[in-house]
Amino acid sequence: WLQYGAEKKDEDLFRQSAASLKAHFIGLEGLVYWKLTPEGKTLVSTNALVDDLRLVDALYSGYSLWGKEEYARMAQSIGQANGKYLAVDGMLVDFYDLKYKNHPDFLTLAYICPSTVQKLVSQGIFTEELGAATENLLATIPNDGIFYPKQYQLKTKKTVYDPVVNLVEQLYIMQHRRQLGLSSDPLY
Repeated sequence: WLQYGAEKKDEDLFRQSAASLKAHFIGLEGLVYWKLTPEGKTLVSTNALVDDLRLVDALYSGYSLWGKEEYARMAQSIGQANGKYLAVDGMLVDFYDLKYKNHPDFLTLAYICPSTVQKLVSQGIFTEELGAATENLLATIPNDGIFYPKQYQLKTKKTVYDPVVNLVEQLYIMQHRRQLGLSSDPLY
């Protein structure tokens, strides 16, 4: 709803969505829980990079549209938490598990949103190195002639294809590569 409110330029919807996000989804450490009970209780101890980056982008859009400092502070807080918990060996990972104090050793390539990463770098929240590594990964991923791989494995520094192609993820990769001015010819 937050992203939709920004795109629609509906300040009331955006304000209500931001208030709900702050009251129910953002944990004390700044990570956004992705699942709640109908009563608003946290069901999980993990966040999701893909959601957090979209929320950061929407919050910065809200700040640009309506000038409310609270939106920029929320975006910065979520971005800082992601930089603290999800930046591993100079690369982002999919999530962080607060309960087990652990993270995966992979990044789902569709989760990379370069425009949001660039905003976080420009705000001094993500390091220049993290921004460059993330963009470089997206710029240099191989394809099999038609599709892009699903994940990047941090330990092996290799990409992995999924046996079943998710077309929505492929379109996100294409869209994000276009944000960098790159071609996505294999998908055409």
